[in-house]
Amino acid sequence: MEWYQNPSIAAILGAVAGAIITGGLSLYLSRKTRKVKRIECIIEDVASLLTFSEKIEDKLNISFEGSTVSSVYRFSLRIASTGNEAIRDQPINIRLEEGAEIVDYSINTKPEVGFGYIQEVQQTGNILDLNVELMNPGDKLDVEVLSLQNKSDEIGVYLKNENVQDRVYTRNSADKLISGLVNDRQMLIFTLLSALPFMGGYARSLMTLTLANKVDKIAERQEIPRQIK
Repeated sequence: MEWYQNPSIAAILGAVAGAIITGGLSLYLSRKTRKVKRIECIIEDVASLLTFSEKIEDKLNISFEGSTVSSVYRFSLRIASTGNEAIRDQPINIRLEEGAEIVDYSINTKPEVGFGYIQEVQQTGNILDLNVELMNPGDKLDVEVLSLQNKSDEIGVYLKNENVQDRVYTRNSADKLISGLVNDRQMLIFTLLSALPFMGGYARSLMTLTLANKVDKIAERQEIPRQIK
């Protein structure tokens, strides 16, 4: 007789499965009925486009519209609506350090068709302000900013809006968040339970819900080292 066919073991597994089902159902209903407007930004890439050998750096003279350029930076951002309610009139305020100058930017939306109107509020010096008329759940916005005369790769992204949760990550902080979840003891237990007969499906469902909750809680505590105060 297989071990899981033993009546005593089956009873224990049934009790545990019942607890998992009850907890999972409560968690599912709680998340399903909670309305959340949330916008998140990942600073995906920051790159200096002027990198030369020290031997030739002093011999180069690079200019833009008649002015000498000491540095050129490209900032790549992904902004997404990750809640379950639509967001209206979402501001996106980008700030570089004093002395830097934003000379160009580009925007790509997902979906490409049907995305809310994007208005440029202002672009001057180290400031770029945009406003998105409408972002439905799952909508994404890729913004690439090109700037001159930066002394460093610092950038601030501000998404404050009425009744909207906002979060900003660097790529490194997002990777650390995922790494922490992989090594989480509770998630490891659910992984082991998911391999057991009769309990695998319940454990996997609860693991998914628990993972979503943990992402929410960890993200709320994230510190963003690139944000300019």
